[in-house]
Amino acid sequence: MISLLLATAAMIAADPDMPNYTLASCDNPAMRAKILEPDPEKLASLDAMKSRGAAKEAEMDALMTKLATRAHLSAEQRAEVAMKSFQSPEFQAEFEKGMALVGSMLGHVEAIARSKEEVPNCRAIVQMMESLPAIEANADRQWAIMRKIVDDEAARRGVTLAD
Repeated sequence: MISLLLATAAMIAADPDMPNYTLASCDNPAMRAKILEPDPEKLASLDAMKSRGAAKEAEMDALMTKLATRAHLSAEQRAEVAMKSFQSPEFQAEFEKGMALVGSMLGHVEAIARSKEEVPNCRAIVQMMESLPAIEANADRQWAIMRKIVDDEAARRGVTLAD
């Protein structure tokens, strides 16, 4: 049930044709029913979000592999470059913001798990829906920071990562 509710939030947030639901929408029985409507196809939206994250991870791994190969990095040196990303103040700041966003979403999931009541669950979904774009934008900023660090490392070592 929780996965379907999360999927509902993801689907609604990702669909530009969906109405702009607000917390007040949950007071309208017809709107509330639409928000809470279980729909297995909504899981595809969550899968799409996961796929985008997996694609970014694969892209970064391929970039790191190119850097390691072209700059003749040892496994230890490759790990040091990766650690630069995680230790950079910019990445740390974005990571902390992301953790706060995800923590907020998990709070909504916990609320849904505790409640069987439609109005509170609807409101939790609307709040999750509102936070999904911010979570995805935050993740994109983290990937961009990591990418810049790898690009800078490649330039410092005199190699190109372009094919």
